[in-house]
Amino acid sequence: MKTTAVELRGRVLIPGLNDSHLHLIRGGLSYNLELRREDVPSLADALRMLKAQAEPLRPRNGCA
Repeated sequence: MKTTAVELRGRVLIPGLNDSHLHLIRGGLSYNLELRREDVPSLADALRMLKAQAEPLRPRNGCA
């Protein structure tokens, strides 16, 4: 295994683990209910989509 040193000039790098796995049953049952973000062009668009999807779930009884 080769080690690569990277000069970060005072910045912090936190290594992470990218865990790519799938829960087939849950995914199959809820795929159409989840917010699809593959082709969203901007963060602003993604936030608008999220707000629109969450709006029907917002409590209407005066609770936050």
